[in-house]
Amino acid sequence: LQWLRMGKIVQSSQKFYVTSSIPYVNADPHIGHATEAAQADVIARWRRLCGDDTFFLTGTDENSQKLIKAAEREGTTPQQVADRYAERFKKLATTLGLSNDDFIRTTDRERHYPAAIRIWQRLVERDLIYKGTYRGLYCIDCEQYYAEAELIDGNCPVHGTPPEQVEEENYFFRLSAFGGRIREVIESGEYAIEPESRRNEVLAFLDNELKDISFSRPAKKLEMGVPVPGDDSQRMYVWCDALTNYVSGIGYGWDDARYARYWPADLHVIGKDIWKFHAVYWPAMLLGAELPLPRKLYIHGFFTIDGQKMSKSKGNVIDPFELVERHGVDPVRYYLLRALPYAEDGDFSERHFTEVYAAELANDLGNLASRVLTLIEKKCGGKVPEGAADPKLKEHVGQTHHELANLLEAPKFAEALEHLNGLVSLANRFIEETQPYKQEGRPVADALYTLAQVLGHLSLLYAPFIPDKAAELQRCLGLKAVGWDAESLLEWKKVPPGTAVRRGDPLFPRQPSER
Repeated sequence: LQWLRMGKIVQSSQKFYVTSSIPYVNADPHIGHATEAAQADVIARWRRLCGDDTFFLTGTDENSQKLIKAAEREGTTPQQVADRYAERFKKLATTLGLSNDDFIRTTDRERHYPAAIRIWQRLVERDLIYKGTYRGLYCIDCEQYYAEAELIDGNCPVHGTPPEQVEEENYFFRLSAFGGRIREVIESGEYAIEPESRRNEVLAFLDNELKDISFSRPAKKLEMGVPVPGDDSQRMYVWCDALTNYVSGIGYGWDDARYARYWPADLHVIGKDIWKFHAVYWPAMLLGAELPLPRKLYIHGFFTIDGQKMSKSKGNVIDPFELVERHGVDPVRYYLLRALPYAEDGDFSERHFTEVYAAELANDLGNLASRVLTLIEKKCGGKVPEGAADPKLKEHVGQTHHELANLLEAPKFAEALEHLNGLVSLANRFIEETQPYKQEGRPVADALYTLAQVLGHLSLLYAPFIPDKAAELQRCLGLKAVGWDAESLLEWKKVPPGTAVRRGDPLFPRQPSER
């Protein structure tokens, strides 16, 4: 299977494994979780569209002191809290229409525990885990230890709260042994990090000498954690436990055939607050266990809300379930992907949501589909005519395929949608220039044949982003679901002449009450 990208032949992977990070289950999901999940889903859907054997994993991290504190506040057990919130995150996956192949929970004793235990044992065999006493500053909200120099006015740099002074006996991982090797794999591109600004941040961190990290906690403080092999008084700390989900979710330790089929991961999608664990701790663990490294780490930014940081105390946390209920799943997916820049933070506002919906979905894409389908109905008896393709528009369709492939390789979601919107705008201008609504005969056939093919391509290229509306457009075009690969995806003729089309309801009604 080969990709033709901007004149270069590039061998495509026969398998593709993409993951989101796994959030703590001590609170309801917010739009940050929804955005990351949608990003990973776009990649999974795109790779499937290109014919790759794709696996998409998401899940929940249920080993944290925050979970214990939440249970104490509610007068219940940590497991009950974990079960409740895990169901909320599963519901989020359903609400967003995610195409995830599995959902891993770190309390899964049948699938997750065996993987974490095997990783631990491999590190022990290589003398990379030892027992010692830890003294330091610990932020419960981050589930992370901080050096005093990392604090801001004595507070956690992320949450602004004072850390606890902790002294306890732990097992430690010899992270200090891997600084040079981690730098090598990042600089060589063996473990690629996007965007470049985040890659530079990681390399700057590696300029400092790495210190060994605590790898366990006393069992009385982490009752939900995986027991340390041979020492039931200790539980695996979050790094060895949570990070291992990326291999446990595809069978490491319980289904070696599936693990061998999909590992290494081709892309991890994570937020900027956890880059250290994925860019430093995780590759060190894999190198230590002598397992293959993931191929790429994409670190996305965060949303502010009307220019302010999202926080419970400010009361501006956006509920993704409520958002989807008001606007529909595809408009929400579209906006979250469109409004978060590749290498920066984005800002969410209802006003901007409404503007983007009206301009790009209702007035551009929705209007194009309605105009073309209506014209085919009125001018051609509801069937796609035989005609000649407009060479410029046909060429632009091919260029859009190539651009989308390149941008999603980064991955640059907002820019990918911008390029798709550019094709939509070009098609709308083509209608105004050719005026098939005023013509008869061959000019009408050529124009509407061309526009039908453009709509067919758009229905496929938008599918990873807005799958329900794309499928609706495909049904209107009579485009049957078939197995696609990189070669057939590029073929120009998507809707054969003679195919019966139907207008259907507007894809994106202009009035909010009609959505």
